[in-house]
Amino acid sequence: MSKKKGLARLQAILKMVEPHIHGVVVDVGCDHGQLTALLHDLVRTRGLQATVIGSERMAHRLPRNRSANGYPMQMMVADGMRGLRHVDVCIIAGMGPHTILEILAAGPKPKTAVVHSPDRTDTLRRGLKAAGWRIVEESLAPENERCAEILRIEPGVEVSTGHTLLFGPRLLEHGDPLLAQHAAFVHRHWSTVAASAPPGSHGHTRATEWVTFIDGLQLPEPGPPSSL
Repeated sequence: MSKKKGLARLQAILKMVEPHIHGVVVDVGCDHGQLTALLHDLVRTRGLQATVIGSERMAHRLPRNRSANGYPMQMMVADGMRGLRHVDVCIIAGMGPHTILEILAAGPKPKTAVVHSPDRTDTLRRGLKAAGWRIVEESLAPENERCAEILRIEPGVEVSTGHTLLFGPRLLEHGDPLLAQHAAFVHRHWSTVAASAPPGSHGHTRATEWVTFIDGLQLPEPGPPSSL
């Protein structure tokens, strides 16, 4: 995905992590280094007591430009956060749910993490709860015809269950300007699955349960899709 198309998601991630920047901050899978550079600028310009590190599994995937406004950025070749003794904050974005869960399980365990998976966020939320993570904050960002889901988590007990957990407990508790649009997309997806799956099959049952859950939310009709 291009930088322009992912700009809203990047801004949402930065907004969520910004109040919690301290100590050792790791941008896992830093890719082009855009988020790493923004985090580095925040630490430098605001005088925060933090060290920002961008990590990638392979050296050739590290960004060619390893400076932020002329100041060198710290980069490392690592599988997730392995090789570090301690991490206070980590950002893991743009990866599948199982990869995110594996990186968190390998440690070291951060005090807080901001995570984003481009799909199967229900699988991510279920896995986070099972692994002893509590969802503290959630937000949505426009991304083409759908919404990117950004989560901030901390070690702890997640009490939400069922479809509330899978859809996004903090989204439902606190709302979001894009909540109705997001719910409409989820509803369309599962309605399509239900229409194509054989009646009585696992896929049909799962899809109809999702459709019933979204219908029960009774959210207002979404406005025109928002995108960058």
